[in-house]
Amino acid sequence: MAIPHAAEGRLDARPVTAPAAVPYPPGVRTLELGPHAQARLVVPEGPPRRRPLLVFFHGAGGTAAQSVDLVGAPATARDALVLAPSSVAATWDLIAGGLGRDGAVLDAALEQVFA
Repeated sequence: MAIPHAAEGRLDARPVTAPAAVPYPPGVRTLELGPHAQARLVVPEGPPRRRPLLVFFHGAGGTAAQSVDLVGAPATARDALVLAPSSVAATWDLIAGGLGRDGAVLDAALEQVFA
């Protein structure tokens, strides 16, 4: 997963006006983003439509599943999608002293959500 701008802290994924993929159905799913890289996506009940997106980052030592447990229900009650990535290591690479793989994982997750 080589994202050229990840080391600079920049994301390349952008929302599209006409998604090519079939929308995700309501519920919680795991997005597989490469070795040791994943995110959870929560889609509220109701027909597919444009919705706000909350990207929620767990604390050090946490997981995407814990993030979903914490904010999934309140966010979906407000008709928002929740994207909760997991850090590749025990904490986010920015906290550990740099930028890199976590940014690339977030970018890949956003790309799947926007597709």
